[in-house]
Amino acid sequence: MDKGFEKLVSTKINSSAEYNNFINALASTKEDNTLVCFLGAGTSISQGYKNWNGYVQDLIQYWKTHLQDLLGQDSFYSSVQATDISFLDWLNDRSGYSNKRKLDMVHHMIKKYCRSKSLDHKLEEKTKYLEHVNDFEKYYFLEINPIKKTNEIIDQVLNLSAIFITTNYDNQIEKAYEKTFQSHPSTLTDINALDNIDKLADKSILHMHGTPVTPGVLLVSSSNSYNQLYLNNNAKKKIETQLIKQNTHVLLFIGSSLQEEEVLTLFSSDSLN
Repeated sequence: MDKGFEKLVSTKINSSAEYNNFINALASTKEDNTLVCFLGAGTSISQGYKNWNGYVQDLIQYWKTHLQDLLGQDSFYSSVQATDISFLDWLNDRSGYSNKRKLDMVHHMIKKYCRSKSLDHKLEEKTKYLEHVNDFEKYYFLEINPIKKTNEIIDQVLNLSAIFITTNYDNQIEKAYEKTFQSHPSTLTDINALDNIDKLADKSILHMHGTPVTPGVLLVSSSNSYNQLYLNNNAKKKIETQLIKQNTHVLLFIGSSLQEEEVLTLFSSDSLN
């Protein structure tokens, strides 16, 4: 086992026997590609990306100064209303709403300024909304270089024979892969891509909550989008089915919080026993 990877696994809580069992379980997956590595927000935070609270705060600040970008010649509104700017200030500082609900409200405001005077306004509004709703994420996760260009955690886990699942919006796994292997990885941009997949190849990357790389896809971040994925889209069944196809018997979580209830419920299947 790579010495650098060993540093990622704490032995302060687990006994030496538990640690050795963990290493042996990882080693047992090398030959048959039965390891799934789940990378959470902690892996991105190590490069200087904001945590969940910071992301939502920055997103609200972004839309305070970019709502006017949604306006055009056929827009229903000729200018941004001052009351909406005040509302965003209140939402960010004093609302008391959860982050998911805050994002619901921001998305609703984006829809408002995508409104058109056209007779066929509903289709135009939807098209414009999907074109712009991820503007902040494109800017923050794709156009701005992180504070640390190298992600030591990702560099180490890429040495494993594994399938990588992430809820992160950034493309740092892909960048590390391209740097290491001088080629492009097999990337699935949202969970619906599993519908047409049999067995994923070694080091395939699944962006379970979407990625701003794909235009017109609503990222999973708001209450509405979480409900669509976890309640209406049967994400649990999709994940369970894929884990069976992969013959997965080891799941490795890195940088994932135990507070991510929706995500953790996906991996509570009896099929992994």
